[in-house]
This record gives sequence, C-alpha cells and structure tokens, in this order.
Amino acid sequence: MARQYLDDARGPDGVRVTIAIEPGGARLERTSDRLGVRVRVPRWMRWLRPHVLGPFAARRTWVVDVEADSGWRVRLRRPERHDAVHLAKSLWHEVNEGGLPALEAAVSAAG
Repeated sequence: MARQYLDDARGPDGVRVTIAIEPGGARLERTSDRLGVRVRVPRWMRWLRPHVLGPFAARRTWVVDVEADSGWRVRLRRPERHDAVHLAKSLWHEVNEGGLPALEAAVSAAG
C-alpha cells in the first residue's frame, strides 16, 4: 500500500504541515528502490523469522509522518491502521486549531 496524505493543514501561525500515513516497512522499500538494492533474506533464515524473531519481525506497524515547513519533523508508530488514521486526523485538527505549538504539544502527549 502506498503512502496516503491528508490535506495540508495550516494553523493560525501560517505554518503548513503535511501529514502522511504509511505501512512501517514502506520507507525501507522506497529507499531500496531508490538505491537500486533489494533487501533479501537468505533462504536458510526464512524459517527463523516467524518462529525465532516472532513479533519483532512479523509485527505490522503503521507510521504517521508529520512534517512542517519550519523544518520540524516526527514519525509516530501505531500498531493498527485505524489507530494511525485516528492519530493523523487528530493531529490535523490540532494544527488547524492552534498551529505548530499545539501540534508539538499533541505529539509529545501521543509519544
């Protein structure tokens, strides 16, 4: 699944904030495609992943990527897609209501 963007948010301070939602591994895939390198797991390690590495390797996380034109940037992880969507929408509303200071407070609370 590709990266999904919310409409850009702009608060009373006029700073534009871009909020996106994507699967946790999408960033690695984009980077490997850009560099022309594929990350491959050796055949003998494939059986280890679900059994030994367990929830760390098989865990599917979602990332909320927040970037402001002022240079402020943060990535927040959530275990489920609907949690990430809910967080992204609440951050969008925080920006529209209070601007960048309200967003920074909301992000530190969401941690």
